[in-house]
Amino acid sequence: MLNDYGAVAIYNQDQYFPDYLWLAHLERLAPLPDDSLQRLSIAKLLSHLTGEADGLLLTEIDEREAVIAALPTAPINEHTKLVVDAMVSLLPNYLYEVDFDLSISNFMMRPSNGDVVLSDPVHGLSDVSADWRRYLEGEPVIFEKR
Repeated sequence: MLNDYGAVAIYNQDQYFPDYLWLAHLERLAPLPDDSLQRLSIAKLLSHLTGEADGLLLTEIDEREAVIAALPTAPINEHTKLVVDAMVSLLPNYLYEVDFDLSISNFMMRPSNGDVVLSDPVHGLSDVSADWRRYLEGEPVIFEKR
């Protein structure tokens, strides 16, 4: 993510689990090629962390705790180092708040240099203050036609 502008509108008016339209400036990423060394390395990593080569959406606390416990022994190579470092620094902060989405489709490649990165690893995160939510409730959502 190059810049995160935050929530700009409410998408779902649910009182307890609202969805927001979020504005961010993202870098262009590419899917991992099917038979690439990058994809094979990530599949091995995901098998270690989740028991599935394609990864999983981890919704139960014991599943998320198991992933964090498995990170210190994760297989590290040139294709997994960045994503393991990201998971070590990010996932413990969200252990009790959101689901972990460690699906293989969330592992992407930077076309500029071939680095493998983890995109959208947490599911259900809406870090919006009560004051900002009240403001957004009074604002219309406007879309320009192009």
